[in-house]
Amino acid sequence: MNRLPIGIQSFDKIRKDYIYVDKTEYIHELVNSGAYIFLSRPRRFGKSLLVDTLRCLFEGREKLFKGLWIHDRWDWDKRYPVIKIDMGSFYNKDLNIFDNELRTYLTACLKKKPDKEEFSPKHYMIELVRFMESSFDQKPVILIDEYDKPILDNIEKKEYAVEIRDYLRSFYEVFKALDEHIKFFLMTGVSKFSRVSLFSGLNNLEDISVYPEFGTILGYTEKEIFRQFHDYLAGVEPGKLAYWYNGYNFLGTERVYNPFDILQFLKTKRYQNYWFRTGTPSFLIKIMNERGEEPDLARIENSELSAGLLDSFDVYTMPIETLLFQSGYLTVKEEIESPRGISYRLEIPNYEVRQSLNREFLFNYLKSVSSRDEEEYANRAWLALEKKDVDGFLNVIKSLFAGIPYSSVDLSRYEDYYKSVLYAFLLGAGLEVICEDITARGRMDISVRLPEIYHRNSAVIVMELKVVNREEGRVLRQIKEKGYHKKYMDRTCFIAGLEFDKEKKELYTQWEKVDSKAE
Repeated sequence: MNRLPIGIQSFDKIRKDYIYVDKTEYIHELVNSGAYIFLSRPRRFGKSLLVDTLRCLFEGREKLFKGLWIHDRWDWDKRYPVIKIDMGSFYNKDLNIFDNELRTYLTACLKKKPDKEEFSPKHYMIELVRFMESSFDQKPVILIDEYDKPILDNIEKKEYAVEIRDYLRSFYEVFKALDEHIKFFLMTGVSKFSRVSLFSGLNNLEDISVYPEFGTILGYTEKEIFRQFHDYLAGVEPGKLAYWYNGYNFLGTERVYNPFDILQFLKTKRYQNYWFRTGTPSFLIKIMNERGEEPDLARIENSELSAGLLDSFDVYTMPIETLLFQSGYLTVKEEIESPRGISYRLEIPNYEVRQSLNREFLFNYLKSVSSRDEEEYANRAWLALEKKDVDGFLNVIKSLFAGIPYSSVDLSRYEDYYKSVLYAFLLGAGLEVICEDITARGRMDISVRLPEIYHRNSAVIVMELKVVNREEGRVLRQIKEKGYHKKYMDRTCFIAGLEFDKEKKELYTQWEKVDSKAE
């Protein structure tokens, strides 16, 4: 039984001892689709392995491709020189050091020492391309991996991030001038910086990031997982696996799993937050704090962005939803065509990301609860829902709100803030939550239940939260008058009114069980 390819970025290595999910049909299409290609995907999605696979393919290493789709469809008599640059391999905290390491790498490819005049990396890049073309009598292939890592690693340092962005823009524009000397060019990264900010000199790039034909070039589809990893799947429930880890959509015919997540699960057989642990979005929290903006957590998941906004990544000006999408915390739910052009409706891809991202918001942005208290509250909330103990459930929310330092919350945004805290807490606890749940009579604030994958007939609690000068019972009466709960009359349903008295800084709750057809 071949080994799980956890963290393997070398195509040579993966073909010797590990399971390889054959993506060469897509790679063949990629190579024939254009000369200058750009592809963005979230971290840990297999971009580096794709780059190395292309390197081996163009170098003509036929033996590695035997048994794969592309083997009998590739001209192995032709071999091309390959220049592969991993921008994540250079030290990027100091621009002078970064510049020197890049220059040293390029001169090493030229098999020469840097000139005393210390020409720029652009100069050496031009020299290298022309040298390889004349030496091999073939145009070289250029592969640039993690093109944006120097910027993302420093994104919380605004001035330096802009400085290194401008440096990279100057370097990347050299490839436009070398167009006639390049056989194939691929650039990969997490973000999609706008052409104005970073690619103004490289305007011949074709961005295939949301092309349907390449929607599954990276990541594993469910079919691929159950075909290639069947020896590791004994006893695994497909529905539960998909609920936790499937869900990324780059407009292919199928959604995909993040490879890092699924491989870690197959190794341990434990449902945990593997991908999120490898790099929580601290830079996102820092940007949000600097902007002083409070995102509407309830609407982020169902947000709609134009194609232009989805592609933008100008430092400190991009919408939060764009940053979340390009970082892998949101994915495409559907593509929408209108007279105004293409737009995309977004959603959180799966249970792992939904739970982890909202806990991150709760701890580090909303700063409403410690991780230790959150774990205790989450366990209590889950247990109360299992027992249909509404008093116990609402007492958890009271405890949560009681721990918030009220002096740090602007009175004018009390209601939005507390709704965000409540929403982030419930999702971070792993519960199934719909915020601004649409009904025939309007939108209710929140409906919550245990995840369907674990509890098919979980009770539902329909809640409204208002920050008021207290008028006891008003919120509960509103729920009854609107009939919000009637959407859930096929199961046990409770309605709860939450009134936060902004003068006494205290939460009051009332609830009732409503008639249902099934207990």
